[in-house]
Amino acid sequence: MEPMNQEEWSKQIGGENCPFCLPRDEETRYWKKIKSLSISTLYLHKIQSYLGYSLLIYDKNHSIRSSQLRKTEWESFCEDLRISQLAIEKIVKPDHINIAALGNQLAHLHWHIIPRYNNDARWGKPIWTTHEIEMEVITLQRDKFNTLAKEICAELT
Repeated sequence: MEPMNQEEWSKQIGGENCPFCLPRDEETRYWKKIKSLSISTLYLHKIQSYLGYSLLIYDKNHSIRSSQLRKTEWESFCEDLRISQLAIEKIVKPDHINIAALGNQLAHLHWHIIPRYNNDARWGKPIWTTHEIEMEVITLQRDKFNTLAKEICAELT
């Protein structure tokens, strides 16, 4: 995603033109829907530099921070994260997993679920450098990508 200027950021904070608000496309050039959960939806990111890299996007409304959620909503969102992480771990068997909720480029509450491997290019360091464009881009063949999404979906309980 391209960085936003201050005007775009202000609009998105209010929910205007937010690509993460519902209704949301099941597949875009950035993600493919894996499954809707209790209060969020899990998507497999199209860039798979870290096999299993996924996004868990909050569905109930346009919120930009966890502090905007009621306790029960936060608990549900965390449980969705927990079961998503378990499913991803079972399928891709990473050495570690990073969870990030940044909201710097997209002002809508979401988690990045990033499996890490001791042989990945940035092991022991953050995956992001100074700009997304500097990251090594690895994609999967369409059939492998779809198979990965289905396997993760099958593990979600």
